[in-house]
Amino acid sequence: MKRNREIIVEVKGIITDEMRREYHHILADAIVAKYGVEIAKQILEALKCDGLPK
Repeated sequence: MKRNREIIVEVKGIITDEMRREYHHILADAIVAKYGVEIAKQILEALKCDGLPK
């Protein structure tokens, strides 16, 4: 059974490019740790299609 989960992140203030990159690296590491490399690639590719920066 597939589950869709929504993640909402609220940021108050200015988001720099460095902060954005760091957040995406942390997110990618967490996804790899939980699901493994192959599934993580699929998840991250799907997220890119939804407008996240590459």
